[in-house]
Amino acid sequence: LFIGSDAFNCCTFLSGFLLLAGTQDGNIYQLDVRSPRAPVQIIHRSGAPVLFLLSFRDGFIASQGDGSCFIVQQDLDYVIELTGADCDPVYKVATWEKQIYACCRDSLIRRYQLSDL
Repeated sequence: LFIGSDAFNCCTFLSGFLLLAGTQDGNIYQLDVRSPRAPVQIIHRSGAPVLFLLSFRDGFIASQGDGSCFIVQQDLDYVIELTGADCDPVYKVATWEKQIYACCRDSLIRRYQLSDL
């Protein structure tokens, strides 16, 4: 059992035992389900609600209620920002091959073409 800092909005598995969970106050918790009482790490980029999390390559994609959408690599050495949504929430993200699609409250679906990371 793990109690977060605020309401949880989304979660996804990174592996067979690593879980990500995003909260209303902008925290992203990485939890080991074998020992979930304390997070492995906490990522906080803004106070906006974390709306969506998706495992991606060696890391994950997150979207937030302030228009932030970004890719975090597993080693956390760098973050790739997916720009364009401005301040409108990004509700959902999908991947296909080297493309990322993001849908936003501004009525647009954005496509991002990625080279090798």
